[in-house]
Amino acid sequence: MIRIEVASGSDIEEIIKDDEIYSRIGDDFSPSKEVLELPKIHGCLSGYVDGRLASLYIVDEGKLHFMVKKQYRGNARKLLNKSYKYYNKKVYCVIPLCYNDVIKFAINCKFNLKGFVREYRKINGAFYDGAILERNV
Repeated sequence: MIRIEVASGSDIEEIIKDDEIYSRIGDDFSPSKEVLELPKIHGCLSGYVDGRLASLYIVDEGKLHFMVKKQYRGNARKLLNKSYKYYNKKVYCVIPLCYNDVIKFAINCKFNLKGFVREYRKINGAFYDGAILERNV
C-alpha cells in the first residue's frame, strides 16, 4: 500500500542523506553528507510503501526534486503520481543529461521536455547540460 503525507524533518534527512541518493543529487560542489546542514524545507511530501519510508517529493518555487530509495524504485511511478495528485500544481525539474534513465522516467510520467540548460552541473569533473521538463496539472 502506498501512502503520501507531509514530510517530517527526519524523513527529509533520511532520504537526502541516503548513500545512493546523495551520490546522485550531489555534484562536485556539494559538501559531504556528513557535514551537510539541511535548510528548513516546506511543501515536502514523504511517500511510504507498506509503512516504510520510500520517497521524498520537494517543490521549491515550482521546481520539483523527487527522490526514491533504490529498493522502492519499482514503486516510483505510483509514488510520484500520488505525490503529484496530493500537491496538485504545475511543476518543473532540471535533470543532468548523464541521468538518461531519470529523464526517460520523467517523460514516461507525463513530463514534457521544454529545453536545456548549458553546463547545468559538474559531476566527477565533467560539466553536464540539464534537460528542463515540466508537468501541468
